[in-house]
Amino acid sequence: MLTVVGVSGPITAQATVTVQVAKQQRADFTVAANPGTVSITTGATGSTVLTVLSKKGFNSPVALSANWQGPNPGGVSFTLQSPVTPTSGSAATSTLTITATPAAVPGTYTLIVTGSSGALLHTAQVTIVISQLITTTTSTTSGSTPQCFIATATYGSPLAPEVQFLRTFRDREIMSTYVGWNFMIVFNAWYYSFSPSVAQSITQHATFQGAMKLILYPAITILRLGVTPFVLFPAHRELAAVLSGLLVSTMIGLVYLTIPAALILGRANRARRIGTRMDKALAMVLTVSLLAIVTAEFSSSGILMMLSSVTAILSTLTLSTLLSSQALVQVIRSRTHQ
Repeated sequence: MLTVVGVSGPITAQATVTVQVAKQQRADFTVAANPGTVSITTGATGSTVLTVLSKKGFNSPVALSANWQGPNPGGVSFTLQSPVTPTSGSAATSTLTITATPAAVPGTYTLIVTGSSGALLHTAQVTIVISQLITTTTSTTSGSTPQCFIATATYGSPLAPEVQFLRTFRDREIMSTYVGWNFMIVFNAWYYSFSPSVAQSITQHATFQGAMKLILYPAITILRLGVTPFVLFPAHRELAAVLSGLLVSTMIGLVYLTIPAALILGRANRARRIGTRMDKALAMVLTVSLLAIVTAEFSSSGILMMLSSVTAILSTLTLSTLLSSQALVQVIRSRTHQ
């Protein structure tokens, strides 16, 4: 409490001022690698995306460096883009590229990535799994393709236009936002649980490669539409990321799941009744998850952002599938009765 006294001749007046001293919140950042494990064969190249996330208004350059934990593996090198500068409340990304020569020794190695800015220092761990390339009788360049990327295996090269678009969309648009970065943590955990085996099957069977091109074509077209919110709202990238996720998940439900769901609803009356009741429940879940995203954005709660962003995407995907399949069933039934 501070008392201020004013005196003018015989007149005296005073006022009391309350001064509150709060602990200063220090600006900081975090460093994370997605994926945290990179699996490559000898003679191949793999990569992971390093994300520097701003906390409490941090917006200074961050120098990134990497060092092997333990002895340096022979025949393995890496390159790292540095420095990066996240904007306040957002994130900046850098690509860590690992190259294993044909003479590289197979094994599991660990890279420690360090981000430093002034007195601030944070690290992230990347596990490098190198396996021996098994040659086959077919002439293919899959040995130089990261086996864990389905699109790369489908199009035959990491330099294919489709693969480069997917990588750019992920790194420059989605991963550069707080909501997108947290969503990709969960997505990558799911995606990399099965993609290596799928990619290996694709590279070994030309028939699978052709089929996957047909399957992926609508998805890539949908993701190209997903760039639209970032073009419309360049100054509000968090909002653009949310709108992009809702747009992409809605379109995926319409394109990939409407017909299978309509076949189920058309043959089972009970399924139609359950689907009708689920519409309102899913709409409520979507609304709550969007509110949770806003809360996580302002509170910088990573766990809440992961849960709410995944819930929003899944509920949108399911809701669009149900509504479109129900409409399709009604159209078919009306034409049948005519």
